Amino acid sequence: MNNAKLPKSLRKYVRMEKGRIRRGTADIQQAKDAIAKMYERIGKTRPAVV
Repeated sequence: MNNAKLPKSLRKYVRMEKGRIRRGTADIQQAKDAIAKMYERIGKTRPAVV
């Protein structure tokens, strides 16, 4: 997902959530999976911007 096509508020949300996930998880692979799920969730709720 290209962050440049997201509004500023959503980019801020993504940045904050990634930090929260990384701080809350000791396992790197588990953090990557959680971040990927977050991007999937955002992609489903937001229509694609062309």
